[in-house]
Amino acid sequence: DQWRGAAPTTSRDELALRRLEHANETIEPPILLLGLDGVDESHVSSAFRDAAGRIIEFFWSLHQKFKNSKNPPPIRLLVSCRQREDVEKYIQTATGRGIAGKAPKYVLFDRFSISEIQTLLRQPGTAAPHAIDRLLKAAEIEPSGDYATNAPISDPQAVTSLSMLRHPILWSCFLALTPAEQSAFVDGDAGAQNRLAAQYFDWFVHRAQRRLNFGHADVEAALCTVAQRCRAGETTYRLDLWEGSVREASGYSISDAQKLYREGISAGLIESLPPAGGPRAIAQQLWRWQHTFFWSHLRGRRTE
Repeated sequence: DQWRGAAPTTSRDELALRRLEHANETIEPPILLLGLDGVDESHVSSAFRDAAGRIIEFFWSLHQKFKNSKNPPPIRLLVSCRQREDVEKYIQTATGRGIAGKAPKYVLFDRFSISEIQTLLRQPGTAAPHAIDRLLKAAEIEPSGDYATNAPISDPQAVTSLSMLRHPILWSCFLALTPAEQSAFVDGDAGAQNRLAAQYFDWFVHRAQRRLNFGHADVEAALCTVAQRCRAGETTYRLDLWEGSVREASGYSISDAQKLYREGISAGLIESLPPAGGPRAIAQQLWRWQHTFFWSHLRGRRTE
């Protein structure tokens, strides 16, 4: 009762589990979904975080109990999160918090697979027919590999465009364009890329407002200043350039600048790269723009 958020009717979790087993004797065990990645979007109370911790600890103990059993547990927990630490910090061990024993199974949801993007492209009325036709042909070049860089290509621009659109957010921004803009984007038109970047930027700022409680004008000024300080969209940069630019433009603390940095990585705005040798000092972390047209759009965007 505790982990499902209901008023307690029994003090024994084992009784609740037996009820589940009897209720699902002829079907697959149920799955409870816990959305940890939504906690920071609505600024929930500590009570919710405490409840999330209790849920995870309860199911972790159940996971440990059944890990060597031939029978499945009577119920499973599916947690959506942004990083493994969001889950593992709740798991209790004999020496304190931290993971131990058989680890949870993780599934990474990052970019659309080739088959997934093909399914989306084949939906009736998805986008401009001319753009869809070229993108479908690009998806068939090398279904199992990194076709965007090493496949024999007859329509390289369509292949490059498809590689970008495999990111779910960019795909949704692409669908928001007009049919003419969609065709132009597949052609590699700079104006259409700028329009898609504007759609993405509006989405990202709204996300930062919800997740981090940052102001629209502050985020815009911060990102535009970072872009202005970058010499080119394909070059790598140190984290301290990001931090210094964000702090100067918006008055944020280093902690807030790093939060915006992590948000940019999570959202696909920028890409984090391994440090260039030596100790893994945070100031030596490297990053680059995920797509050059993001950088170009922000450099040309006017802020007040």
